[in-house]
Amino acid sequence: MPVVVRQGLNNVIQKRIRLALTGITLTVAAAAFMGIFSMYIAMNSKVEEAADRVKFQVQIEPSSGQSPSTVSTLIASSANVEDVFPAAIVDLELQGVSTSDILDSQPDGSNLVEAVGIDPLNSPIEFDLLDGEGWESLSPDEVAMSHTAILSSALAEEIDKGVGDTITVSVPGLPPQSLEVIGIHDSVEERLYVPLPMIAQDFDLVDETGAIMPNTFFVNIVDDNADPQDPNPAPEDVNAAVENLTETLAAQGISAETLTYASFLDQVT
Repeated sequence: MPVVVRQGLNNVIQKRIRLALTGITLTVAAAAFMGIFSMYIAMNSKVEEAADRVKFQVQIEPSSGQSPSTVSTLIASSANVEDVFPAAIVDLELQGVSTSDILDSQPDGSNLVEAVGIDPLNSPIEFDLLDGEGWESLSPDEVAMSHTAILSSALAEEIDKGVGDTITVSVPGLPPQSLEVIGIHDSVEERLYVPLPMIAQDFDLVDETGAIMPNTFFVNIVDDNADPQDPNPAPEDVNAAVENLTETLAAQGISAETLTYASFLDQVT
């Protein structure tokens, strides 16, 4: 075969190979993009569902040493505040699980998980349980001091725990406590939820009289001019309410950190 013909055939073959490789590359890139896009859509859907299940828009954490009853009263008296949910947020060491990417690993290899103590009978969250009955399985008389926990689905998957399992948690200087998992809440947040009276008693969040000392307040903001079809306040109304709350507390010499639930979801996604 003449040299010119062979070179021509080689060029045609090389071009076809390049074209095929280019097609394969574009196909893989398109598949990767669609996969990432699908994950993004799914995550956004989870975030929107989570926002619909909470009964608050603002989280307030007063500085230590403040009177919880005074803070609660001031918050409740602020404009556009409909409900105030006292709570306690505590970092607990989760024993018996390996170091993970989700949990905060400490130098000694221990893991910390955020526990949220709330009133089971007046919860700021409408739990979407994938498994278990949650606190509805307990009577009002026994639920407050029950050593029980509802895990977010993200946390449950990470530590491989389900309904009926037991987890052991502790804080430095106090005896560890065992909690029975009674529900798995569909959520991207890496948290566990426990009864406020129980966590306050077991982890020294009470004053000398035995009264609960919440360190967090979840606040429900209302907009009197909101659309009845969409009663949730607009972000600008929430921000205005936060400014008003901050000023109300500051006028009484109380400093506090505030966080809107929308910004919290932005952090976890």
